[in-house]
Amino acid sequence: MVRLKIGDLFEIETTKGLAYFQYVHKDETIGSLIRILLSLHLGAQNEFLNDLVKQKELITFIFL
Repeated sequence: MVRLKIGDLFEIETTKGLAYFQYVHKDETIGSLIRILLSLHLGAQNEFLNDLVKQKELITFIFL
């Protein structure tokens, strides 16, 4: 089983393109915290992903 690490980036395929979120914190009481990143894209490239995580997020934070 793979363990999540702070900073891990995830990609979700949607009908409008690829969406991204980033794992940013683990709280033992309320769970995992993610940030939803701003853009939808047709394809992922390392340079694009590096720039994407530096941008302000679409939704600040969500606990799962």
